Amino acid sequence: MLVQRALHVFLLFIALMPTIICGHAKQDEEPPTEITGESYWYNLGMERVLSSSETKNYIEGVIQARHTVSRFRVRKTQVADPASKSRGLKMVVEEMLAWLNTTSKDFAKAKLNALTGEQFANAPDWEKWYRDNDPYLVWSDRRNHLIVDDEAKRARIPTEQFRKNHPWAENP
Repeated sequence: MLVQRALHVFLLFIALMPTIICGHAKQDEEPPTEITGESYWYNLGMERVLSSSETKNYIEGVIQARHTVSRFRVRKTQVADPASKSRGLKMVVEEMLAWLNTTSKDFAKAKLNALTGEQFANAPDWEKWYRDNDPYLVWSDRRNHLIVDDEAKRARIPTEQFRKNHPWAENP
């Protein structure tokens, strides 16, 4: 974890080097890429957001891409959308499921436990749980993890569709 933090700081330094050395950004610098709320939550969940700050309407920052850093901005309204948050964090779960069969399986299990509140011993159990519950998973700010929308699951209607006609009495 300490090595990962040090790498994040180093990559952030590299990204900001023109500002640090010259006192200002390069004139020909590319504007930040506008991303979706879903992409923001995915990158945040994957611990790829190296830095961010808020303006009136946007969150702006730096994301660690595969071999470089990338400046981004996202509308705050998209970040605040519960469905975008759920979709983005479910993408993290899907990636961690793939990691269960790699040398990073311990990291993947810890991330899956944190994102779902569930604990399974092996990849097949995790995959079955996700396959059975994927359409009904929704982020709960109160529980700070994805939960299964039992009402939608009983009705056999994916949560996003079910909640259009049956809004939550209280946000999960």
